[in-house]
Amino acid sequence: MNTRNFHSRPLFRAAACLALPGIALFAPTAHAALGSMQVSVESDARALRAVRQTVSEQNYTVEHLVLSQGTRVKEYVNAAGVVFAVTWHGRYSPNLTQLLGTYSDRARVEARAVRVRQGGVGPAAINDADLSVVFGGRMGSYSGRAWLPPQLPAGFNPASLDREVQQ
Repeated sequence: MNTRNFHSRPLFRAAACLALPGIALFAPTAHAALGSMQVSVESDARALRAVRQTVSEQNYTVEHLVLSQGTRVKEYVNAAGVVFAVTWHGRYSPNLTQLLGTYSDRARVEARAVRVRQGGVGPAAINDADLSVVFGGRMGSYSGRAWLPPQLPAGFNPASLDREVQQ
């Protein structure tokens, strides 16, 4: 069998595209969970030996974590103490299974479906009434954001998360 022809087959390309998000989902780095209480941020910072900084906004708090390998994770906590959004950006993808918590399986399944429809290129986006996730990147530059629309504080614009990923 000619190896060159095998790798150019659509089935091989589709399998390779489906494997990439799975690799990022199991990379060991973060333990915070979307939808969990703020106490998870505190334990994550200790467990990850991350540098942590808390910034209070008008009706929410942003927990900045700089992980040991340089990836930046921001966790947004509403007044009820619930992590309502997370963003990440860095050379390495954080462990999205841990970062998205109970939403990770759903995000993985839906992201695979999106990747198949897109031919394995571009960011994967999920926009449902109770969960929105956008993630992507390439080797050496991963970024994404996830938020829970029902948990957003009054006046919070999810579009601001786009800017956060870039910083």
